Amino acid sequence: MHPTTPGRYLVGYSDLHPSLDCVAAWRGIPALCLDLATAPDKLEPLLERSVRDFHRIFDHFDRLLKARGLPSVTWLGIPSLGKLHIPSCDVAAMISTRHFARCSLPLLRREVAGMTRNIYHVDGKGVARHLDLLLAMPDIHAVQWVQGLGLDQPILQWVPLLRRIQAAGKSIVVDLQLDELEGFIAAVEPEGVFLCLGVEAGQEPEVIKRLEQW
Repeated sequence: MHPTTPGRYLVGYSDLHPSLDCVAAWRGIPALCLDLATAPDKLEPLLERSVRDFHRIFDHFDRLLKARGLPSVTWLGIPSLGKLHIPSCDVAAMISTRHFARCSLPLLRREVAGMTRNIYHVDGKGVARHLDLLLAMPDIHAVQWVQGLGLDQPILQWVPLLRRIQAAGKSIVVDLQLDELEGFIAAVEPEGVFLCLGVEAGQEPEVIKRLEQW
C-alpha cells in the first residue's frame, strides 16, 4: 500500500499549549516565576493572549480531520469521534496551588469548554499537588498520570493517587512496565483505566490473556 493511501494512518492535530505553559515559553520560566511572585497582575494580558485564539486554532485542525473522516487524535494516541483535547500545564510543578488557581484554572475552564472529552496531562508529583482542583472540574473526564523516573518508580507507590482519581469519577491513562502488570492489576480496579504497555513483537497475545483475568 502506498504511504498516501487513505486509511493507512491516523493523523492527529498539533500539540497545543495555551495558558501558563505558553506564557512560560514567551517569558522564560525564571522570569515567569518572578512575575507570579512580584507582579501577577502584569501577567494578565499575556495570559489572555495565550488562550484568546485557542478554540479558533483547535477548530481549524479539527475541521481538517473531520473533512477526511478522521477521528480527533493527539500525541497520546487515543482516538475520539468527537473533539478530544489533552490540556496540560507542566510549569504548574513549579508554582503554588494559590498561583495555579489564580493564573491557570480560569484559562483551563475556557480551554476545555465545548470539548467532547478532555484528558488532563499530569506530569509528575509536582503537578499532582493541584490534583484536587483538577478533579473538581466536570469538564476534565480523565487524567493521564506520568509518574516520572528514578525514585518516582515503581508505579505501585502511586496507587493511592490513582484511587483518588477513580473515586472522583475520572478515568485514568497510565504507563506501566510489563513486570508491574500483575501488581497493578491486584491493586487497582479496572473500570476506566487505559493502560499503555510497551511489549515486544509477538508478546501481545500473552499479555492480553493476562489482562483478561482483571
